[in-house]
Amino acid sequence: MRRRAFDIGVIGGGPAGTTAATLLARIGASVLLLEASDYRGSSLGQTLSPLIDQHLTRLDLRRHLVRQGYIPAPGIVSVWGSREPRVKDFLLGVDGSGWQVDRTAFDRMLASGAARAGATVRVGSRVLRAPRRSREGWALELACQGKRCEYDCRFLIDATGRSGASCLAPLSSRVVLDRLIGVIWTGGQSGDWPYTLIESVDDGWFYAANLPGGRATVAYMTDSDLYRGGSRHRSELWRRQLNKTTYTRGRLPRNADLSKLRIVSAASTIRLNPVGHGWCALGDAAMSHDPLSGLGVHHALESAFQLAAYASQHLLDDKPPGAYRDWLMNTIDRYLVARHRYYAMERRWGSSTFWQRRMTLTTIRPGMRPGLHRD
Repeated sequence: MRRRAFDIGVIGGGPAGTTAATLLARIGASVLLLEASDYRGSSLGQTLSPLIDQHLTRLDLRRHLVRQGYIPAPGIVSVWGSREPRVKDFLLGVDGSGWQVDRTAFDRMLASGAARAGATVRVGSRVLRAPRRSREGWALELACQGKRCEYDCRFLIDATGRSGASCLAPLSSRVVLDRLIGVIWTGGQSGDWPYTLIESVDDGWFYAANLPGGRATVAYMTDSDLYRGGSRHRSELWRRQLNKTTYTRGRLPRNADLSKLRIVSAASTIRLNPVGHGWCALGDAAMSHDPLSGLGVHHALESAFQLAAYASQHLLDDKPPGAYRDWLMNTIDRYLVARHRYYAMERRWGSSTFWQRRMTLTTIRPGMRPGLHRD
């Protein structure tokens, strides 16, 4: 079987992987980008931070974003720490107007940009087993749209997201910092709501936003064990928590169907060793943000720019990207402090397990055990 060789293999076609593929292809590297999905259909909506504009401009993609007709997100109405709503720009000190996007379409736009830059993009590709070290760097075995494929890559980038891929787990362990999940309803809009809404309740908080195409989303964020133990009927618990809100319940249409609530992991995770010999983790695969920050996609793109800046001089010389690792660890430290400060602003439910778990500042230190809950 003929094996193709690339300078860099990127596993994961989300914002981090596609941006890294674009930037590395631009500096002349041969890049293989692998994505398990086919970027079809629609997915959960997401509010993007205003910081995203500077990255999309550098990628020459902002005009493509505008053409897709996404809704500008002028800011956030926050009901947090008191019953009074406060209109602000974006959480954690980010100013300006962001965007409400469909994440699948957004990721597809980024993947198209990577292909135009010269990266080889393989959708519907699943890594069959853990990559093996070879003379050329890494040997990859894939299932590509029903066919078996093999490739060699000198350097490997893990961009498989918050949950990661089991085949890449041996590269480095993760620390799971909390049990946060999102229980999400998506349907028709109940009105014209330009602002994203964040509203806290006794066992978590709600996120509500209008999306392109007349759709809207309302998500209840809580800890997985609290949600499992709260009721035998999940939709009843979701509705009960929603009824504790003052403003969010107005975002849900009266005829909303709660029978198909979607549950996704929103846990903050940290890769203990995000950089190794001949590989590194990127975006959520290196560290994943609490959705409260609204900075997940921004961090994904920023981490790709940071890595590419280093890669232009050292990555293909088989030197560990130490400067990227230092940037990432500093970013983790700043994020954990900002996350703690924002949760600490809410003191109305001192006896709540959810809020008690978030009153202690989480720190990352050498020797932490994988899977350890710190909150």
